[in-house]
Amino acid sequence: MKKITLISFCLAAFAFASCAGGGCPATGIIPAPQQVTWGEGAFRMPAKLLYTTDLDGQDKADLAAWMQRAADGFFPASFAEASDGDMPALELLRTGDGAPESYRLDVSRTKITLTAPDAAGLFYGLQSLAQLAGHHGRRIPAVTIVDAPRFGYRGFMLDVSRHFRDKEFVERQLDLMARYKLNRFHWHLTDGAGWRIEIKKYPALTDIAAWRPYPDWEGWNFGGKRYCHRDDPAAAGGYYTQDDIREVVEYARALHIEVIPEIEMPGHSEEVLAVYPELSCSGKPYTDSDFCIGNEQTFEFLESVLSEVIGLFPSEYIHIGGDEASKQGWRTCPECAARMRREGLQDVDELQSYLVHRIGTFLAAKGRRLLGWDEILQGGLAPGATVMSWRGTEGGIAAARAGHRAVMAPSNYCYLDFCQDDPTREPVAAAAFLTLAQAYSYDPAPDSLGADVVPMILGVQGNLWCEHVPTAEHAEHMIWPRLLAIAEVGWSAPERKDYDDFHARVLDAVGIQTVIAPKAGCCGAVKFHLNDQEGGKAHMRANIDAWWPAIEAGAEAILINASGCGSTVKEYGFHLQNDAQYAQKAQRVSELAKDIVEILIGETEGLKALFAHAPSAATLAYHPPCSLQHGQKLGGKVETLLSGLGYPVLLPKDSHLCCGSAGTYSFLQPELSGRLLQNKVNNLEALQPKAVLSGNIGCIAHIGSGTDIPVMHWIEYLDQQLGN
Repeated sequence: MKKITLISFCLAAFAFASCAGGGCPATGIIPAPQQVTWGEGAFRMPAKLLYTTDLDGQDKADLAAWMQRAADGFFPASFAEASDGDMPALELLRTGDGAPESYRLDVSRTKITLTAPDAAGLFYGLQSLAQLAGHHGRRIPAVTIVDAPRFGYRGFMLDVSRHFRDKEFVERQLDLMARYKLNRFHWHLTDGAGWRIEIKKYPALTDIAAWRPYPDWEGWNFGGKRYCHRDDPAAAGGYYTQDDIREVVEYARALHIEVIPEIEMPGHSEEVLAVYPELSCSGKPYTDSDFCIGNEQTFEFLESVLSEVIGLFPSEYIHIGGDEASKQGWRTCPECAARMRREGLQDVDELQSYLVHRIGTFLAAKGRRLLGWDEILQGGLAPGATVMSWRGTEGGIAAARAGHRAVMAPSNYCYLDFCQDDPTREPVAAAAFLTLAQAYSYDPAPDSLGADVVPMILGVQGNLWCEHVPTAEHAEHMIWPRLLAIAEVGWSAPERKDYDDFHARVLDAVGIQTVIAPKAGCCGAVKFHLNDQEGGKAHMRANIDAWWPAIEAGAEAILINASGCGSTVKEYGFHLQNDAQYAQKAQRVSELAKDIVEILIGETEGLKALFAHAPSAATLAYHPPCSLQHGQKLGGKVETLLSGLGYPVLLPKDSHLCCGSAGTYSFLQPELSGRLLQNKVNNLEALQPKAVLSGNIGCIAHIGSGTDIPVMHWIEYLDQQLGN
């Protein structure tokens, strides 16, 4: 972890290691805890952390297994259970008090105590401790955290029908889900594009329906929606054996994650009906997408499949889909018409409701609950059914008002297959937008819904549909970091949410720690430009005072993303060398001052993973600020970093010359400044770039005033590529 101080133009932000000097550290924890109280001193993490726990049996074994994995990079120490005579530094204790999954974490100078009413709470407390340690390193500030989830259901859905993902990928996502306290994994196992679960009674489902003669969904969708035998040389796809399923379910259980399987019905069933056409209204393969509800064989099939599914998944819920049934075949099907007459059903919506009711009764007899997309409301909702609301929020709210449970997953807040940014700069995605900020802004159960509705809303879920997501790397690009936002929506109380703070914690999760220092101000350069040296020095002293507590607390650098400010801050030691009170401090500040490129260029290899699937085809121009290439002697650094991340830039032929901004020069010498600006713009526009990048606010504002081409900071452009 790099502890850094960030100056955004003339705005200072610090990484704190303690509450020294009146500032308090950040936790770095996602989701944000409900209550944090900082103490005095810090706990120094040993290389081997001795622990004791009153967990026993399977709970204890699960904990030990996680500790073993966590010590391999996720936690800065190895774990060992204390023996008689040892002095354990970590106590993990169950209490009878508190809500499910809640915990209390007490870190003092000498020990760490974690208490919770259940094993899940202890586990989540450890996740918070791991993030604290990741944020602060081996010196964890004394703190008491009292925490509990807002919602009991905090989910993520992965569609593996459109593009199959192996169990190793699934388990990796489960590890990350656990880290951020998500506790429901909704596994979309069947859909028209492929059947992904072994059902022993119906082997054709995995011999044929799991395979397509196309490597991707688009080829299948636009190439006739055909399937092939697993032995076909062109076969693409896959499925999970029942042993694979058991392994994943057990892996998730040990992480306190419940796996909810989805078996689609009555629609999205092309793959089933291709191999068992007798279950369709037409009786022909490649004709229907909906099961024939009038055919009793349909229910024999569905109940047989669900019986095997229930044997594999101990989940409270079985998801049956229920969305987007075409219902066309039902309108002309004699068997469906006969069913409607016998049951007194008025229309095809009620026919679908008949299936939902019947399957719900079957699941209830097996001790399970039915969960389905909000279309299961059509024709009347089955008793005990739970609605997952995706077409906006209305379906979930309507279900809750009718006394049914609801899980909120509206597409405009929770669909991770949507674009994160400009689609011309994003990998191929659904033609809709969901930014990190938009996902974070969602409130699944505002108080305005009323006291009778809010308790019926179980929680929230992020969904990744994979029509346009063919690879594991692309999937992770779409999932993260937006699922972090949904995790905080599901866990943290609305009053604890703060997007700016959350964004800083997201950066922290990838190794960059920042905290705002609100008393810092202008670096002093403007006063110097206007020949007010004493006024400039006053700004310098004020910043040193604002920053010094963080420096004393162990900040490793002052990171500056405005190169003009950087040049000035690096000269604080010179300007204040004769100031007896500030000379030494000023010299220390100058030594710590770093342009953002000086830090990030050392992290190029780690950053490559973040940008591996961001497009790089756009033509970009770069104007090197004079204050960076001449003042700080960092010429070529930004260009090298951008090229290493897949964003090569073009330089104008006068790249060594000033753009005309030069601090206050554009105001004091407008005629000469205007000539320099015109020359610079002409040379930049000659490159025909999609955007002009630079590293100083003065240059960005000045060049931007002379061209219609977007002009932005290079770090802002990279941020856009990550969907922020």
